[in-house]
Amino acid sequence: MIRRPPRSTLSSSSAASDVYKRQVSTQSTGEEPDNMLKIVLAAALTLALANAACKDQTNCKNCLEQKFCGWCSPSATVFDDGHKGSQCQDQHETGWHCNHLYSTDTCLPGYVCDQSSGQCHIDPTGGTGDTKENCEKNCKPAPSGLKKCNVQSSTCEDCTDYCKKDSDCPGSYCNGGLCHGSTCQQASKCTSTCSADTPDVLLGVWRGLQIQHKFGSGEYDFKFQKKADGPQVSLRTTGTDVSTGSLDSDYSAGGRDLTLSFSAGPLSGTVLNGAFDPWEPSPETEQTAFYFGAPGDASPSDIHAAMNGTGATVYAMSRCAHGALNCDFDSVFPSVSEVATMIVDPCNPNKNCSSCIADPSGLCGWCSTDVVYKDGTPGAQCAGFDSTGKPLGWQCLGVFSKSECADYSCDWSNIKAPKCMKGLGKETKDECTQGCKPPVSQFSCNSTTKKCDPCNMHYCTSDKQCPGSYCNIQGAGPWSCHGEVPSGCQDQASCTTSCGAEEQYAICDTYAGKCNPVPAGTPNATTAYECSHKCLESKPLGTYRAVAINSKFVRGEYDFTFYDNNTLHWRAPDGKVSVASLKGSVEPVEDGAISVEGTVIKSDDATIVGKKVYSLFKRDDQGNDSIVKNIFMGFSFAPVASFDAAMSALEWVHLGCKNAECNFDSAIVQ
Repeated sequence: MIRRPPRSTLSSSSAASDVYKRQVSTQSTGEEPDNMLKIVLAAALTLALANAACKDQTNCKNCLEQKFCGWCSPSATVFDDGHKGSQCQDQHETGWHCNHLYSTDTCLPGYVCDQSSGQCHIDPTGGTGDTKENCEKNCKPAPSGLKKCNVQSSTCEDCTDYCKKDSDCPGSYCNGGLCHGSTCQQASKCTSTCSADTPDVLLGVWRGLQIQHKFGSGEYDFKFQKKADGPQVSLRTTGTDVSTGSLDSDYSAGGRDLTLSFSAGPLSGTVLNGAFDPWEPSPETEQTAFYFGAPGDASPSDIHAAMNGTGATVYAMSRCAHGALNCDFDSVFPSVSEVATMIVDPCNPNKNCSSCIADPSGLCGWCSTDVVYKDGTPGAQCAGFDSTGKPLGWQCLGVFSKSECADYSCDWSNIKAPKCMKGLGKETKDECTQGCKPPVSQFSCNSTTKKCDPCNMHYCTSDKQCPGSYCNIQGAGPWSCHGEVPSGCQDQASCTTSCGAEEQYAICDTYAGKCNPVPAGTPNATTAYECSHKCLESKPLGTYRAVAINSKFVRGEYDFTFYDNNTLHWRAPDGKVSVASLKGSVEPVEDGAISVEGTVIKSDDATIVGKKVYSLFKRDDQGNDSIVKNIFMGFSFAPVASFDAAMSALEWVHLGCKNAECNFDSAIVQ
């Protein structure tokens, strides 16, 4: 029985899709499309206005007078991916929480700190206080003598963030005598950290994923550099927006604490307090986990506390290792000048192969995957030159065509004389011609006569030819009726060699843990008896999330689900899903890696269906704070012998959950 991972709960995007489908269904029953469009637009407008009406309110009373609004006291809500919401929160939005007091009806009395005594007491007016637990955690006599680091001059200055009431803290609130989010600290600690520059151990570009509870999907990137080189820290979220700022660290004193203070970009004014933990390296990258409390909050006690979410974030990140010559992540942070001169390729508007190749300019060609532009311009499948003949700096990592579209298929209706036909296929003419040939006759050994008898392969092109079964149409063909092909069939020469031999031989499928019979003398074969006792399964199971690290990588999150029927389902950053059947391979790979091969049996990218794939991978279940496990995988459409070689094709750093505090069910690929 095939054990499939559980389905994840319905996402908001899936729910929206279902609503749309119901609307289309309603239209098909006779309702005017224009009326439906008006209804949808009106609903969207109402939602947008409600959101604006909520977030613009600055006090509890005015907030609760608005429809669908709730008040979070004494600070703003926080979304699951760590970005800040508002105190007056729109109930239509999802994926947020209030870590304090929340009300949709009346302004709740809460506890506020008396700075003179360091004691918490009830605020009878309501709407400004916190829970008693939160208040007592931070309520101390008014601080004094604190210092604040001036990151420009690397000197400690007197703290100016003291407060007695919320109005002393524009854009924040008073918390324990300091404005929430203040970086003021004891003079001794400021002296030891302020003069320190960005630790060398952090320098460079880090790429990775959020992994905490209710993580934000997509790729996240950090860039750390010395003060003299520009902003000490840059953070790029899943889109194109970049926030920059300064960094405080106690690394020079032997610690791993971090404070990131952003001064530009979407996170301007945000302070993240946290730390970092080195994790297990891959063959090409170094790994580190960064974790932070909710914006403005104190650092979590450890990474496990941050995994619980509630505004805290955990990032599993990779940086090119020293000596990894084919690894380069610099392109994820293009300079301002590069962004301003994004390439305009006149061929991009052609959305299908036929229109691309027939473009009047004669300069366009079709790539089986989106081309990669060297300046970060979003790729497209149709690419070319401008009218002046200027190269536009792109590379096609798939199959590029200027002469024909990949729409050929083999007509197997006459198995003895198959023909390539133009039309609904998925191959080029050359690809089709190479594979569209009469199949080699198959034979099996008759155990009684010790002679090779012809196999009835039950070839088919439709289910009608398979009474009681179905035609197993996968890949380019030829196809056979499901379950009706005799076992042990092989070409006549192989059958003749092995038929009647007393000793049986096999090769271990190291991926599935299965012994496959082979003729005597086959390279890497052992006796069937030895194989049955030593052949162990190495395939992973479950869902893994990854970023590509190969040269000319595509930025974004990849999701992989390994099933126990020996199939791998994966989703690329553009949303396209592919499925491959996998088995162990005898192709040589570097020491410590597992060699795998297979066939793409299904894909949203029609050009790769039926293609042979090759992979090598290593599993690493050690370290990583017992939170995640790794798979380091190289992947290609030709044999690939090492991870270094895979950097010229495809290579990923995979993350899978190791215990219950990590859950990637929402990323399952069906």
